[in-house]
Amino acid sequence: MSKLFFNPVEDKAIEDAANAAFGTVGWAYKDVPRMSLEIWETFLAILGEGNYKILAVSSGAGHYAPKEDGSPGWEGDEQWQRGQLLVSPEGMANAIAWAGPAGNV
Repeated sequence: MSKLFFNPVEDKAIEDAANAAFGTVGWAYKDVPRMSLEIWETFLAILGEGNYKILAVSSGAGHYAPKEDGSPGWEGDEQWQRGQLLVSPEGMANAIAWAGPAGNV
């Protein structure tokens, strides 16, 4: 779901359904933006093994770059990944501790 059309009611419904499906309590639904594969792996490591469940993942290559005539286009071959996760309270605490008081993200 694009954060341009962020819907906290929808996010809460997804979070509740995912927690019920996995038998977890208090885990947070997070829609993670597109990032390089290296940063994706670093992000998961920050959360910590066992502190997240991947609900969905999309991957691809390149980035949006409009053509000279203004029409949409893609260029480059850098690999990226994005997805939706369920993150444990401990994983959220790890992310907040990593970000520090300035937010770092």
